[in-house]
Amino acid sequence: MKIEASPNKTWEGFIGGLFCSVIFSYVSFSFIQEIFPLWKTILLGFTIPIFGLLGDIFQSQIKRKAGVKDSGNLIPGHGGLFDRLDSAIGNSFITLIITVI
Repeated sequence: MKIEASPNKTWEGFIGGLFCSVIFSYVSFSFIQEIFPLWKTILLGFTIPIFGLLGDIFQSQIKRKAGVKDSGNLIPGHGGLFDRLDSAIGNSFITLIITVI
């Protein structure tokens, strides 16, 4: 994976995360089948890692353009609060849409 804004990302890591997410969503279906149909559960299993990666890349691009390494010092050693939430921010909108459909 060649992403200038976030050079430490790999295809192996992305595919492994996607695979684990889909497996976890399928296994968790037995606990949430009264709330979510199987297609929504599997769709979330696919979209969460994709939009998490996109949120991370977007946040990394913002930091690169600003010329900073960490987004803050609120959480020392972790790159800042925004670095901890970038994937969740990337996922929030698509997860809401899938949940409401």
